[in-house]
Amino acid sequence: MAKIVISHRLHDDGMAVLEKAGVVITNSGEPADMLPELKDADGVIIRIGRIDKATMEQCPKLKVIARPGVGVDDVDVAGATELGIPVVIAPGANTRSVAEHSMAMMFACAKDMLHSDQEMRKGNFGVRSSYKAYELFGKTLGLIGYGHIGGDFAE
Repeated sequence: MAKIVISHRLHDDGMAVLEKAGVVITNSGEPADMLPELKDADGVIIRIGRIDKATMEQCPKLKVIARPGVGVDDVDVAGATELGIPVVIAPGANTRSVAEHSMAMMFACAKDMLHSDQEMRKGNFGVRSSYKAYELFGKTLGLIGYGHIGGDFAE
């Protein structure tokens, strides 16, 4: 059976599949913390963390490095390529979620939600008279970048 190491838990549905395969969860994405488990692993899924060529070189069985999103900034892709280890991503896996989060943040900023919440929890109900919130109706939104996330956000 292949040994799969994962830095941190994924959504329960994904974990149900991985746990059937006997995945090992390190709860850290730091190479030094993952290394003891990675040394005999066939694959690694890095949700949060990083991996460098020096770490990969100590893992002779490593066949694949996966990211459950699209970013590979924290993966030494050039090093993995040199070692013949494919780096795979999950394009589109979180597109809608990130677009929705962006929308939520836009509303939170427009309504001064964080500051208002903090002040109200302190008992400062007068914060509502600071008039820092504003309406988005009639405003123009400019999107910089119109990839999958920007397209979903605009929709």
